[in-house]
Amino acid sequence: MNVKESGVMIVLSFAYPYGDTLDPEYYMTQHIPKVKAVLASFEGSRAELRKDITPGEGPFQLTISFYFRSAEVMEQFLADPRIPDLQQDIANFYGGAPRVFTEEQVEV
Repeated sequence: MNVKESGVMIVLSFAYPYGDTLDPEYYMTQHIPKVKAVLASFEGSRAELRKDITPGEGPFQLTISFYFRSAEVMEQFLADPRIPDLQQDIANFYGGAPRVFTEEQVEV
């Protein structure tokens, strides 16, 4: 059963709060291509980036969410040997630690 048939996805999000410096150019030109290379290994997975357009009013400068067809696929993604490099790369574009959370998304 694919994601469209089940209507359920597991969402892993990394949200970058205001208050710490964020380098959007590095993030988009250096970090995101690395993320996409890892994500491409997981069929049926995708990413979505949301940027706050009302600076200072929302809790996060930007949020990236990864959509997986199951918790097992998300766990495989997190266990990928390239993930530690991505985690270490955060210090190159963000002055703090992102908030990380998982959700179940159900299509209605």
